[in-house]
Amino acid sequence: MKNVKKSVLFICLFVVANLFAQSVEQVEFEVMDKEIPAEELTYEYLLAHKVFLREKPSVRSKKVTLLNIGTKMVLWEKSLYSKEIDGIKSHW
Repeated sequence: MKNVKKSVLFICLFVVANLFAQSVEQVEFEVMDKEIPAEELTYEYLLAHKVFLREKPSVRSKKVTLLNIGTKMVLWEKSLYSKEIDGIKSHW
């Protein structure tokens, strides 16, 4: 009986994790204009854990800091071209 409960719990956790997992292949974020007043800014929240913020839009660029899931951000600009990393395509 204990093993059945553990198995059901594991299956439920697996289903919930997949339900909330990112499933889109291309991710788009809204870029803010520097003229917008602070109270009108749209914030984005980091949806991945332990992501490096880099100096330039390249995986070879120097790492500035490590960001955690839920970090609140304002995006001021994005790269001209998108890049695919771990199956997710997005702009830098």
